[in-house]
Amino acid sequence: MTRRTRMLWIASLLLVALLAFCAPPAYTILTGPVGTGESRTSPDGQYCASATSYNERRPFAAARNYHKYMLYPGACEPQPRGTPIWQASYEPAGGTTLDYGQRGAQYISWAAGGERVNFAIEGGRTLTIPVP
Repeated sequence: MTRRTRMLWIASLLLVALLAFCAPPAYTILTGPVGTGESRTSPDGQYCASATSYNERRPFAAARNYHKYMLYPGACEPQPRGTPIWQASYEPAGGTTLDYGQRGAQYISWAAGGERVNFAIEGGRTLTIPVP
């Protein structure tokens, strides 16, 4: 094997190793879900309700749009913390028209006493969750 052939083999192996190392993170960044949402603290400050819209791009399938609803202990500021005490996901059949990150719109509302939280969902409907 000549010196040039040996250098080409080493360069090829280094290129394969570099691709094997970089491909998984790049794939995750390019196809991972991207979300935006709204959070509101309960009137008594004990809970944080969160609604998030996600868009997940997939290279070999159609994009996936879905929503996540969560209820956390404690206030929302600076951000929800800890493990959610309630959570649900919703994937509308025909895609989604809601964007919980839209500024100026309010999709989460609390009952006056904080005993339940209402999430606006597709079709003008409301998802109501009792708070423990």
